[in-house]
Amino acid sequence: MKYEAKLSSDVPVTDPAQDEYGFSGFAKNVSKAIRVTPSPQGLVMAINGPWGSGKSSLLNLIKFDLKTVYESDCPIIIDFNPWWFNGRDQLAAQFLTLFGSKLRNESSGLLKIGELMAEYSGALSKAVALSTGIPWIDVPVNGLLKFLKRKPREVPQLKEEISKLLRGSARRILFIVDDLDRLTPEEIREVFKVVKALADFPNVIYLLSFDKVAVADALGKSLGVDGGSYLEKIVQASFSLPAVGSNRLQRKLFGDLGLIVESGASAEFDSTYWGNVYFDGLNHFITKPRDIVRVINTLAVTYPPVAGEVNPVDYIALEFLRVFQPLAYSTIRDNKEMFAGVLAREGAQDRVKAFHQSWLASLNERDRAAVTALVKRMFPKVESAIGRMGYGSDFLPEWRNALRVCSPELFDIYFQFGVPDDHLRQAELVKLLELSSDVPVLVETLKAARRTTRNDGRSKARDYVDRLRQLGEEEITVRQSEHLLEAIFAIDGDLLTPADERGGMMSIPNSWRMTWLMKRLLERIPQGERAGLLGRCIREGHSYSAMVNVVGRLLEAMTDPSKQDDWMAGLSEDVVSAMKASVVERINAANLHTLLASEEASLILFNWFCWYEPAAVRAKLLPVLDDTSLLESLLPRFLGAGSRHVWGDRVSKITYHLDPRDLEKYFDLDELLVRVEALLPNLEANSLAHIAAQKFILGMERVKAGLPTGRQVPDNG
Repeated sequence: MKYEAKLSSDVPVTDPAQDEYGFSGFAKNVSKAIRVTPSPQGLVMAINGPWGSGKSSLLNLIKFDLKTVYESDCPIIIDFNPWWFNGRDQLAAQFLTLFGSKLRNESSGLLKIGELMAEYSGALSKAVALSTGIPWIDVPVNGLLKFLKRKPREVPQLKEEISKLLRGSARRILFIVDDLDRLTPEEIREVFKVVKALADFPNVIYLLSFDKVAVADALGKSLGVDGGSYLEKIVQASFSLPAVGSNRLQRKLFGDLGLIVESGASAEFDSTYWGNVYFDGLNHFITKPRDIVRVINTLAVTYPPVAGEVNPVDYIALEFLRVFQPLAYSTIRDNKEMFAGVLAREGAQDRVKAFHQSWLASLNERDRAAVTALVKRMFPKVESAIGRMGYGSDFLPEWRNALRVCSPELFDIYFQFGVPDDHLRQAELVKLLELSSDVPVLVETLKAARRTTRNDGRSKARDYVDRLRQLGEEEITVRQSEHLLEAIFAIDGDLLTPADERGGMMSIPNSWRMTWLMKRLLERIPQGERAGLLGRCIREGHSYSAMVNVVGRLLEAMTDPSKQDDWMAGLSEDVVSAMKASVVERINAANLHTLLASEEASLILFNWFCWYEPAAVRAKLLPVLDDTSLLESLLPRFLGAGSRHVWGDRVSKITYHLDPRDLEKYFDLDELLVRVEALLPNLEANSLAHIAAQKFILGMERVKAGLPTGRQVPDNG
């Protein structure tokens, strides 16, 4: 079912078919009372109910019943909403003239009553003006009398003549006044004074709708009397709006929420989690129909932009808090470190516990228990601090995959009312998995992601790598894992960029990220298929860094059993040896420009040197000494980066280091020094190649002086 996010604007229902709160039966009883009450003489009836409880809907259902069920003798219905008018003069004048204008337009048989009512209003307006303190009330009425070219008569005479005609009329007149509780105390007073002045006409019934507590309080303040007693003198029949049962409210809320959630991108809706969250605290905030309108109107606007990127249950719960408990919402939004993730192992619990106890204690007592239960359910970190259960970091991937707000990676999206441009959408990840059956297309998609740079400098490819690594077994199939591995090996060059190693409080080498991903993918491959898949990837692939990473770890595990891992199961020593030989064969045939273009060139060269004949490797690298472009590519691959923080500095300083001895297994260092010194003047200042050349020359000076090498030196010297 397609749902359009239309705001209801709290529109009351007009037809029993729309009645989801069970008002129709009550409406029938009231409409019957309006019809059968014997000889009503200005009967004033009232519907009492709190603000937002559905009074306007009930009035509409009463009118519907009168007009359809009792169509032949339906009363003449006059609607008056004082909220439409601004100012006491408009309220009183409109009330006095509406009688006459409605009757004159209803039928020719009622024209006489309408004209007399207008004249009566003009005569009465003088008295009402004295009573209400509104001397200008007679202006619109006298203008109408001039139009009718009638002379004013005495009030009693007119009233008797009108009463006689009304008494003989076959139809009753129902005057409905809604939204009284939206008026100011002074405006409420004026409406009731006018009703009191006109309330004793025969065959006329007044049906008022208001919040009795609010109106009684307003009348008490305005008149200086007991407001409740004042109402009792005016209202002869009072009906309390029946309370809407929690089951009906729940059914309405769930139905509207379902339409909104189903209209967005697919996201798993955990019904068990929803039930826990709802009964933990959300149901506390739904006590009347208008509460549902408020939260549904909010979600109809805010949920569609983030659909598919957030957990719908968490998002709904947070929007509940934003609408009904803004203090709790803002506290969560502004204190990510206190809500997202897990507790640190040492020293954090007391601080986090004190924080949550403090802000929860500041909430009003009515909401405190519900909000406490909600945040403990939604944020395991809070439960760990003030509850009984503890959660470790092994839960983080599960929360991330479920798009939970407690995931540090997703927390911010819940409060941005949209998905940032540099966030990898869930739909993009799903699309990538769908493309996996076409490996060439998958390769091009990943290469395009490498060229897409985020605001912080990282590539979109890193987002793919991180998200793919976090997928659970049920979220990625064996065949998808197989094709992703084939794509990783097929990419010519590196999938990740140097900037992908930076970010956060620590740098993670790209080789680690790629190894973690390949490990997770291989774990999904059946043991009997791993050897054939890896062999095929090595023979047909172009990513030499992927080749040496996987085979290198397999060889380490062969000599050190402590490094054995699940993904290695089923790969015998003979199979691994054959893979090593295949990797060497591929590297031997590779172009030097291709090898040195990889950010992992130092790792590729090291393993090549260890797995093959050292003299043969040195011979194949000799062209580097005579080709400046090759030398310019080589030097940065051996340049290490770090940081140094000096006391008093607010930021750390980037440092670089290069140990010439890392290159002596491949080249004669003195000969290499000559080539680097000749190359240095031609390099772009402050480029990585330029810095690497400087560090190599400085390192060689230390080597010749017998000093330690490889220490980190600030980039300015």
